[in-house]
Amino acid sequence: MCESDSLTDLSANADVRTAQSHRLVQKFYDIATAAYLDNWGVSFHLPPFTPGQTLQQACVAQEQQLAGNFRAGQRILDAGCGVGGPARTIAASVAGLHITGVTLIQEQVDLAAEYTRTARLAEQITFVTADFNRLPFPDHFFDGAYTFDALCHSPDKATTYRELHRVLAPGATFVGTDWMHADGLTASDYARWIEPVCRYSALPDLRSPAGTAELLHAAGFTVHHCHDLAAGHDLSPNWDLFDQSAASIVDYSDPRHRYLHQHCVTTADAGRAGAFTIGAWTATA
Repeated sequence: MCESDSLTDLSANADVRTAQSHRLVQKFYDIATAAYLDNWGVSFHLPPFTPGQTLQQACVAQEQQLAGNFRAGQRILDAGCGVGGPARTIAASVAGLHITGVTLIQEQVDLAAEYTRTARLAEQITFVTADFNRLPFPDHFFDGAYTFDALCHSPDKATTYRELHRVLAPGATFVGTDWMHADGLTASDYARWIEPVCRYSALPDLRSPAGTAELLHAAGFTVHHCHDLAAGHDLSPNWDLFDQSAASIVDYSDPRHRYLHQHCVTTADAGRAGAFTIGAWTATA
């Protein structure tokens, strides 16, 4: 069985995706890292747009806004760092900040370190291969944490939030965004729109902003807000970009390309339907 067939099998249903989440995520990014670098750049998140912004401008603007939560000298955790685009923006925005990025994907750690050396930010940023649910850090180690569209890959989000709370100092800020489904979605709408997104994006499941706020609170965080970015912000250019990426895939004889095509199509369709969205929160430990 070829790699992409295994990826398709591992994505078949929520139970399999949850049980095999590490293997699934690793196989997904074996094919998706290069595709995102080609089509999205070094920041893999889905930002809100203002009129006339390019994707790169929108990503950097969101990263710079988030950087305002931190100050020089702090130790900050980047939970799901990808190839380090947000970490480099935030480190460049706050002199003296020390960021540790974690991801399951060794290729991403290697690329992130290379790009960061080139940007002359290696003294501020370190990258580690690690699991959200078993972070290799002592209690209360970090002064803050952030994440961009990454914790959705966790098979046990309650444990993930508890583990993040464990490594944060009391009163530390935890800010982030993530792939979510809209509040109030019916079970049939979830099956129609969100299950295909999960199947083709290596996601065990998705939570709503309200559901995420409940999990954060249960993990010990004080949640200041957790809301749908589509309320008051324009996410639609992301769906257009997914359409463009899908259209650029022309070799359907390759099952990896077919999988990535469905990744793009299902995400764009669910986003336009208002079923899929990006949620954002600010919380303190």
